[in-house]
Amino acid sequence: MEERIRTRRSSNNRSRSLCRTSFKRHSNDFVKNDEKFASVKDFSDTSYESDQDEIETTNSPSLDSGKFVNEEEDSNMYVYCVLLFVLICVAIVVFILNPSSTSSKDADKEIHSKPKLKKYAKKIAHILKNDFPNDYKNNNTQAVLGLIGERLLTITEARGPVVVLVAGSKADTLADSINFVFLNITGNNEVSPIFCNEKKKRNELEREIKESLSKNTKSIVLHEIHKLREDAPLALHSFCDQDHSPFYSSLFLLTVKLHFGIMLNCEDGLYSHLLEVWNSDFLNEDQIRPILSRIFSFVICLRE
Repeated sequence: MEERIRTRRSSNNRSRSLCRTSFKRHSNDFVKNDEKFASVKDFSDTSYESDQDEIETTNSPSLDSGKFVNEEEDSNMYVYCVLLFVLICVAIVVFILNPSSTSSKDADKEIHSKPKLKKYAKKIAHILKNDFPNDYKNNNTQAVLGLIGERLLTITEARGPVVVLVAGSKADTLADSINFVFLNITGNNEVSPIFCNEKKKRNELEREIKESLSKNTKSIVLHEIHKLREDAPLALHSFCDQDHSPFYSSLFLLTVKLHFGIMLNCEDGLYSHLLEVWNSDFLNEDQIRPILSRIFSFVICLRE
């Protein structure tokens, strides 16, 4: 009996010893695993923090990169300014060297009208030399007649009617001759001149001017406008207006068949005479002066 009890105690002690050994071994393994897990965790945390630092470093703009962007923008702006300056210079040079490109129509007309202008000048010179020898070398007469040719034969865009006032005892003859030359060169139809007198009314004069300039012609002669009375001179106010005339690029040849002396005295005398004879109950000086300003653009005072 005692042996059996001893044997059981020995067996229990051995089992306890084995349990302690097993528990100790498992405890050591647990500690090792725990240390291993801790080291892995530390490594993971360190790696995560490293990755976060790297991400922050990558995403955060550096001073150097900002400086590079600014320098690149400045460089692009400089290139743009240089190109713009070059384009402006090229445009200016092209315009200066080839101004005809902006007015090709004027250039074409000038090329084709040069023969007409030469023909006109030749015919006018012939008329002055043969029929008006005293005015053949008159600089003012030549200048006015030359301007008529340039305005009507070489300029493309309409710039208002050309109004020429001729004064002198042979004013009707010169006006008719100029009109004939102009019609001959341009090929327009010839119309009869309008003869003014004391009985011609304003509406009658307006109707005659409209009918004459509506017959495929661009020139008209009004003889002895100084004989107009009442409000008839107002017809000239609208037709001879440079901005509102219904007949642009037309030639109006007006005559005053009176002699007023040499050039300067002629213009002053002619102006004063028309201001006086047109003054009436129908027209006062304030109404007459605007009419005179329109018809005194080009004045030819004949010496006879």
